[in-house]
Amino acid sequence: MILTLDVYGTLVAASLVLLMGRKLVAGVRPLRAYSIPEPVAGGLLVALGMLALHAASGAELQFDSSLSAPLMLTFFACIGLNANLSSLRRGGAKLALFLGVVLGIQDCVRDTVLFQHLAYHFGLLDIDRTHQHWPAHLE
Repeated sequence: MILTLDVYGTLVAASLVLLMGRKLVAGVRPLRAYSIPEPVAGGLLVALGMLALHAASGAELQFDSSLSAPLMLTFFACIGLNANLSSLRRGGAKLALFLGVVLGIQDCVRDTVLFQHLAYHFGLLDIDRTHQHWPAHLE
């Protein structure tokens, strides 16, 4: 069974998710301590509930996605507005380590893509549609 919500039903459901997230964050100390956003907490709770519903009865809930882009922009803007310099300072060494790891991974991916691109254009990498191999004169 598939239950489909229209735009208004989706907005009501989203509002309820936000309210549940607010109650959850207010009532659970670790969520407050780690600054978990209310939409994330509420969304995770609803996702787990929908998983349990689907596992138990096979029922599914479909939301209207016509407002997904504006709502996602609003969500990420709210998270960005929640950030402040004092919480970044509290992160200290752990935050700096996390930033270093993220930037290191980003560097590796960027370099890999860049060097493969350059190798292809300089004739060092011959790519056919199914295999990636070195040209015969380099083997």
